[in-house]
Amino acid sequence: MYNHSNTLMEYVGGIVGSMRQGYIIYTHIPIHPQELEYKFKYNVHAHTHEKSVLKQSGRNKVRDERYVCCSCEQVGYEPKSLEELLKIHRNLINNK
Repeated sequence: MYNHSNTLMEYVGGIVGSMRQGYIIYTHIPIHPQELEYKFKYNVHAHTHEKSVLKQSGRNKVRDERYVCCSCEQVGYEPKSLEELLKIHRNLINNK
């Protein structure tokens, strides 16, 4: 049986559940909102594909600006730098 992780390890330094970088936490699935209240400004994740993480705003649900989805469906099926992801994210937030 072929093990995909062997091939992957030729290109990456390791596989982790989450990674912190300053005010950003990278995860596969969105983290709980309380984690973003004090520890981090953004959660860069992919799990939700074309959907966004929403929060309650009065009677409406709006996109939660703390979650940055980098699923291929949201970034045009191309690799993006963090700066590009944040620019796409800001445009989505501003164009509600």
